Amino acid sequence: MYVLGLVDDIYDLKPYIKLAGQIAAALVVAFYGVTIDFISLPMGTTIHFGFLSIPITVIWIVAITNAINLIDGLDGLASGVSAIGLITIGFIAILQANIFITMICCVLLGSLIGFLFYNFHPAKIFLGDSGALMIGFIIGFLSLLGFKNITIIALFFPIVILAVPFIDTLFAMIRRVKKGQHIMQADKSHLHHNY
Repeated sequence: MYVLGLVDDIYDLKPYIKLAGQIAAALVVAFYGVTIDFISLPMGTTIHFGFLSIPITVIWIVAITNAINLIDGLDGLASGVSAIGLITIGFIAILQANIFITMICCVLLGSLIGFLFYNFHPAKIFLGDSGALMIGFIIGFLSLLGFKNITIIALFFPIVILAVPFIDTLFAMIRRVKKGQHIMQADKSHLHHNY
């Protein structure tokens, strides 16, 4: 994902090429068995996704990756939201005694905190697509490792943490469709550009 973002930073890839690369990276994750197979609802009901588990997993990873990438337009926003997401995923990993996810969250969180020092306004450095896509992809992957195949309540946490980027992404896509633009086309109408 980093290489895809780096190439996009240098050559400004077409949106469909970038999306194809994101889908390919998400398919690699699914190929290695990290998929959302089922969700347990309250009252003991379980929804099994069967053959839909791979498309749902790919959509989940691509959605989180793009949500982080799309909010990377304001100094400190993408890295700050990502840090909050990692704290939450790391905390839940600690509660589940999952050392692997906890360590990855701590390493990435430490990197983001060091980066934030130079990314606050006025920013001396920025993530670019290489950083934003990579961080979004890792958060999507970690959320699958930490929350997959458990309750709908656990799935609720990453959605709440990433609610602003998700909502902003949804409205950006609707706005672009209304204007006849490609949904992956960049613009300056995101929430963080207006408020």
